[in-house]
Amino acid sequence: MFALRGQFPPNRFRSALAVGTQVGLAGSLRGVSAFLGDLSCVTTTDATAVLDAYDPTRPGCSDLLGYRADPTPGLAFRAFHFEYGGRVGPELLFRLLSPARLREAAVGTGWALSGVRRDQDGPYYRAFLEKREGADGDSRSERP
Repeated sequence: MFALRGQFPPNRFRSALAVGTQVGLAGSLRGVSAFLGDLSCVTTTDATAVLDAYDPTRPGCSDLLGYRADPTPGLAFRAFHFEYGGRVGPELLFRLLSPARLREAAVGTGWALSGVRRDQDGPYYRAFLEKREGADGDSRSERP
């Protein structure tokens, strides 16, 4: 996921789906921007993308496993690892970001946030992005 340019030729995909909040593994706002830039290179000019994320400004986010607050508005982290049968997995660091911060990360990548869907009042959301000529990351709507 974080080596798209080396794995796929330009314009390979018309759509992208990143569910399960893996985008947060980019670790920083700059990392999310880099991922979106790479995703832009391997998708067509009319591509769409759907991403899952957690919004740290919403109720219940601080209850998530491994939640770590961030003093920057709209940002937080999750850090954790799993242990099973005496084996310890790698430490996972997820960047949590509000839709406003995702919009900010999209600036200059060729993507624009076109909508957000929340299924409940909690922190989880699904973001919809569209490729746009000269995209500046602006959001058009938040879907119920």
